[in-house]
Amino acid sequence: MFLEILVGIFKGAGWEGVKLLWRYIRKKEDVIYSGLPTIYATDIRHFCGPSYKDGQPVGAPAQGDTAVVNGVIDITRANTEGRIEITLQRLGSGENTSELLLHDPGKAGRYLRFRFRAKCIGGSRTLRAEAIEPGLPSRPRWNQLASRTCRVESPSWHSFELGFLIKNQTRGALLRILDEEASAAGSVQIEKLQVTEVAA
Repeated sequence: MFLEILVGIFKGAGWEGVKLLWRYIRKKEDVIYSGLPTIYATDIRHFCGPSYKDGQPVGAPAQGDTAVVNGVIDITRANTEGRIEITLQRLGSGENTSELLLHDPGKAGRYLRFRFRAKCIGGSRTLRAEAIEPGLPSRPRWNQLASRTCRVESPSWHSFELGFLIKNQTRGALLRILDEEASAAGSVQIEKLQVTEVAA
């Protein structure tokens, strides 16, 4: 991961890359995902679905699409209902990557930080960073471990940091960003996405 971050800085990750490298060297944070200097289309997958309340779907699903253009995640909506789920596919580094944040039985809790820049073109959106355990045949209901939200309202780039504590993880978890509570059709864009775990 050290080499990947260093290469990213030379490729244009800039000051954000330098700060990420400094946190990594000081062992303050472990890098779970780095979208520096760029985010690739293979880093994510998306799904348009309904909103949820008390674990049950509510209302119509979101209508839209998601693309990665020049290292920027562009989430475009044609309606305001539902939510669009962005799941990270490349956690880890090098050839040792996975879509799952593996369970570590030696940790009672894990504090994750999502850092990114975002802007909204048309209305405003809520972005929710979350960790969730997928369902199993014996337990089909998915288990949300933790989440944190922010409201994106400006057409200019702004920095966001969302942190949360994961407890009671029992198996591999997915890390996602949800686009929800849209006030109007339009798009929200995300760049320089990083996910780190605060070292114990």
